[in-house]
Amino acid sequence: MREQRPRTRATASTQSGGRGSSRRTVLKGSVGAATLLAFPGLSASPIAAATSSSDNAMQPLAGGHPLFVYGIPAPSQGYAARLRAVRPAALGTSTPATSSLVGEGLVTPPAISGDGRTLALVSVQEQQAPTGVIVSLVDTATGVVSGRAQLRLPRLPPGTLLIVTPVFSANATTLALLLAVTIRTPQGTTTKRHPDTGALRTIAVYDSVAHHELAYLDVSSLSFSGPYDLGDQGTLELANVYADYQNVYVWTMKAPVAGPKRSTPVAPMTATYALGSGTASYTAPAPGTWPVNNEPIVGLPSGQFVRLINGYELESYSLGGRFERSQPLGYLSPQRATRAPTSMTTAPGGMVFLNNPGLGRAAILRLTSGGLVPQARVTYPRPHFTGGPSRSAGVLSSDGTTFYTLGNSKQAGLSSYDVKSGTLEHAYSHGEHYVSVHALPTGELVAVSESNPRLNFFSNDLEPLAAVRTDIYVSAVFARATT
Repeated sequence: MREQRPRTRATASTQSGGRGSSRRTVLKGSVGAATLLAFPGLSASPIAAATSSSDNAMQPLAGGHPLFVYGIPAPSQGYAARLRAVRPAALGTSTPATSSLVGEGLVTPPAISGDGRTLALVSVQEQQAPTGVIVSLVDTATGVVSGRAQLRLPRLPPGTLLIVTPVFSANATTLALLLAVTIRTPQGTTTKRHPDTGALRTIAVYDSVAHHELAYLDVSSLSFSGPYDLGDQGTLELANVYADYQNVYVWTMKAPVAGPKRSTPVAPMTATYALGSGTASYTAPAPGTWPVNNEPIVGLPSGQFVRLINGYELESYSLGGRFERSQPLGYLSPQRATRAPTSMTTAPGGMVFLNNPGLGRAAILRLTSGGLVPQARVTYPRPHFTGGPSRSAGVLSSDGTTFYTLGNSKQAGLSSYDVKSGTLEHAYSHGEHYVSVHALPTGELVAVSESNPRLNFFSNDLEPLAAVRTDIYVSAVFARATT
């Protein structure tokens, strides 16, 4: 049974009864290695060095499902994003921690299927211009690349830019790729002063025009169809995309054109495409805002889906993509100068979970005939880190009963709150601020540090379990759901 009174735990060295070495001191080592720290009182086994492999087709890891971390390596090793499969060592045993490179040179965060069984990794082949898109499908039970497919692109002019956004259909049988293609036409050169030195330099000038295309990968046969030009030349590159069992939904926006101040504002557009098609079955202006970029979208059991704009306004859509209503959430409306992104995910029971760390407010919403209404709310001190790349300054437990958040400016570490009552349950601190926290399907947590050991594992009541080094500056964490 959980304690009803919140508590703050001491550092590992204090728990062991002496000054001792800090975790960071103990775990010094090469950047590429992964190392397990077995915390005092939890295991009698010595600290074990991890095995590490750079083989993309790694062998299945023994003893449970791996955790996947995505991000960029140290600047000295280049900036191409990569994905690693990590497994902490079993506490109380001599089994070493393992870390294996699954994919590198990735151009976008992986997409995970709705059942959590497959990750899709995307890389791009280039020779003066993009020539192909490579998709690698990873089995999340083993960390093994189970299949690869290549989408060959039509000949593109040199200097063309490509942004790829992958999304699985709800039944994970199809992977849709939204391609933002920007063709740049040279327009000569101009001179510009360097912002640091003030020296004049000559730079190339381009006229850029973007459009979008859709391609579809059949997951079972590993065969592509498309790409299909969506005929939206002159749009902004960034877009939203979502898929259900039948359709892909795309939100785009025309690039603003210089003109009179009182010219008509440009509105975003939403379009619905049947899976496998490049012809829209439905299009309409979207009541969203500019720019269209990284707005969270989640599906509901009813077949409806909701899109969050401005961090506090929900747009509801019916199956087929028709806009139903816009619903402001006053509880999450901005009330301070320092803003942070609002995250939105699904919650158990077909509900929706939203969290804005800049406001220190989280809420669970349930669907009613009148829209989404609050089922529970939590108010908490604003975390020290609020706007990390993963947008995960707070997270809901896998069973939906507990909310976990990063430490605030007065107390580093982690805190947990009972969702039903909104009261503080537990707290852990050893003086270090984490940059993100992630709930695992097994009930444990992983908190990400700025420096190694970057992956810090905790029980559901914030007992420290293990820490693992990684060569990645982590921006996303993925784990397979338990079955």
